Amino acid sequence: AQAPILRGLTLVLAVMSIAWGGWFVLIVSYVISAQGLALSATAYGLVVTMLGFRRKGYHPDFLPPWPFISLGHTHDGRYGHRAAALLRALRIVAAQPRRFANVSVIYARNIDQLLLALMLRVLIRRRVPIVYEVLDIPAIFVGRRLASRFLRWVERLGLRRIDLLAVSSPAFHTRYFAPVQG
Repeated sequence: AQAPILRGLTLVLAVMSIAWGGWFVLIVSYVISAQGLALSATAYGLVVTMLGFRRKGYHPDFLPPWPFISLGHTHDGRYGHRAAALLRALRIVAAQPRRFANVSVIYARNIDQLLLALMLRVLIRRRVPIVYEVLDIPAIFVGRRLASRFLRWVERLGLRRIDLLAVSSPAFHTRYFAPVQG
């Protein structure tokens, strides 16, 4: 079954319909980029914990007002480095599984965070709903090289296991997800 696709303001309401009643929402993202989403979720009474990567030049001293677990640093476009950062993040998450025992929804932005969310679901041994938000389609995802095909394959596997796909543009669905990812 294909995950529903949403964009814009409907997104927060969709997350609320999955996680109403003060449920625990885990946001896996870059710290600064998820701030608005986390603020919206807490305004609706949801309990938020963030697992966050940091990027050089993006407010390195920022600490969100909700519980935050730093997953280290990543770099834009450097997928080899991001893969290594993801492996380090897995060790951080695996070291504290009880902290995630009450997760009701996992909200992941971008492919590396989606992979972490899927692995977290395995770690906590429950089928927690996952929302996958795509803010852009990186050029490497539409190329013809082996690395591009591999990343699309990985994303396709992840898409089969999510509960909601949120896109920031309807063109992402019509020009990428529907024709390329099926």
